[in-house]
Amino acid sequence: MKRPLDAPPGRLRYRVGQFLEAVNPARPELDGAAALLSPAQRALFRRLRPDAQRHCLAVFWALVEGGERDPDVLLAALLHDAGKEEVAVAHRVAAVLLGRLWPGLLERLARPGVGPLWGGLHRNLRHARRGAELAAAAGATAGAVALIRAHHDPDPGADPRLGRLQAADGQG
Repeated sequence: MKRPLDAPPGRLRYRVGQFLEAVNPARPELDGAAALLSPAQRALFRRLRPDAQRHCLAVFWALVEGGERDPDVLLAALLHDAGKEEVAVAHRVAAVLLGRLWPGLLERLARPGVGPLWGGLHRNLRHARRGAELAAAAGATAGAVALIRAHHDPDPGADPRLGRLQAADGQG
């Protein structure tokens, strides 16, 4: 029987690394990825916390290095966590731990309008939908918006592009 904290060693290292990056406030440079973003999309990207920017860039570069050329997938990689703009590190850590240990409790606690902690959990769990809305408002393509909206769906279904995005995001 699999225990809640039994995760592949690489997954645990990934999460620890994510936490350590979150406490480092340096903002990454977009460099070669900047050409893909319109000014409104670049502004949306820059509203993310520095650790979220680094993560989105890591997903983007993993896809590029893997041979990805689909502009919708690459744009979705850069903006897939745009809905986390108001989600603190504590909310993300709590969501990961509760989701792993007590997913039912996480769903009960993650309600909007019930205080900063619970509201932060709610925003974290709903960030894919919110990010898709923000990306659409910033002029992202319909394909990129759909990928952002679905990037946490448990089954990528028949869309291989979503599967590639999820794999690069560490979910596949």
